[in-house]
Amino acid sequence: MKLSDYKYPIPRNLIAKYPANPRDHARLLVINRKEETIEDRHFYDVAEYFEKGDTIVVNETKVFRRVSSEKKRRRMPKSKYSFFAS
Repeated sequence: MKLSDYKYPIPRNLIAKYPANPRDHARLLVINRKEETIEDRHFYDVAEYFEKGDTIVVNETKVFRRVSSEKKRRRMPKSKYSFFAS
């Protein structure tokens, strides 16, 4: 698998710049494989999709946007990096 496999066009107006307020009003895309349907819901509806015995994995990773420039010692142009911290 190559990184280029994940490149696709997306309108800039569909990229969130800030989290939903309140947070549970974030959009949730639900794909029902059995019925072959797609629903546009909100995160506050997520409990409707769990059954007794299901496991929930919570990812509390935060993304910090930082601008860093690489010096010419490596002959690389100025670049922007995203740093991840948990």
